[in-house]
Amino acid sequence: MAILEKISTYSSAPDEMLLYANRLLALAARNNRPVYMVKAYHYKGVAHRLKGDLKIALQNLFSSATLASGKKLFEQEAEAYGEIANTYTANKDYKNALVYNKKATAVMRLHGNNERLAVNLLNTGYNYYVLNELDSALKMYNEAEPLFIDLDLKIGIAYTIGNRALVYWKYGDYATAEKDLLKAIAMLQPLDDRFGMADFHNCMGSLYSEQGDTDKAIKHTLLAKDMAKSLNLKEQIRDASLLLSELYESKEDYQKAYAHKSLYIVYHDSIENTENTKQIANLRTEFEINLKQKEIALLEKHQLLNRIYIIIMVSLLLIALLLLLYFRQRFTNMRLMAANERKEHSEKIKDLLSTQETKALQSMIQGQEN
Repeated sequence: MAILEKISTYSSAPDEMLLYANRLLALAARNNRPVYMVKAYHYKGVAHRLKGDLKIALQNLFSSATLASGKKLFEQEAEAYGEIANTYTANKDYKNALVYNKKATAVMRLHGNNERLAVNLLNTGYNYYVLNELDSALKMYNEAEPLFIDLDLKIGIAYTIGNRALVYWKYGDYATAEKDLLKAIAMLQPLDDRFGMADFHNCMGSLYSEQGDTDKAIKHTLLAKDMAKSLNLKEQIRDASLLLSELYESKEDYQKAYAHKSLYIVYHDSIENTENTKQIANLRTEFEINLKQKEIALLEKHQLLNRIYIIIMVSLLLIALLLLLYFRQRFTNMRLMAANERKEHSEKIKDLLSTQETKALQSMIQGQEN
């Protein structure tokens, strides 16, 4: 199981991750190993998110969070909350994403380690960025960066630099944004992190498009699309296809514009449809209700135990009181009996003395008569 867990952890392709996560879940369930079941559900959720199957992703991640919470596996619970946030982010539900980012951060600060905390701060910063809360986004990135540096985690440093570049972009600092995005891509290249590179190449395409440099925009967006297709990353393919359709349309290359727009529609519909979006929104409600029901059941159990404790204590007090009254009455009765016995004894002695005196007088009288 440990080997399957490691393979799932380091798999960058979602199909491969899903394959080994399913094997891990089956083996863990068969051997009743909840820790590995939590991890298997987690990896399944991540894999489905990367594939664009957001509803299935959330179902698995909520299963991971629920099981981890019940078994008091705090680090795994925090990780599940973090990935739930990422999935809501993928569905563009940034407010719900922040709810679970904050849940994850709270648990990680108490029970997690610096690596997981730094990753969650990075993701929280991105959701603040999308909601245009730029100062909060920078605050998260600036807290995450020194943690990544202390850990010598180059991939984390690269993502922090790249994501912070997006904030500079929104502030209108195009030069810093361009420099830092290129730096982040260069740092991710030796790590072969095509997911991150695809994302940042997409951003470079949008940045150059805003500046009117269509050729550079097309170059970076095509790189993003190719990397995303190699990993079947539906979100990045969707975003790249939309931007490419707009870029080719601006160059009046309508054939390529139409081809990319058609591809965008296919991937857009496969990721987001109205029914799925409603069901995804409902999953959070179901999860919260489930947790609330567990809390209520636990509270009722505590209340029942408290009532039993009170009944036992009252019963013991009553028994103690009855015993006290019993022994008090018994002591009183014994005192009365002792007093009565003393009285009877005194009366007997008195009678005896009286009898002796009478006999003595009789003897004296008889002696005088003689």
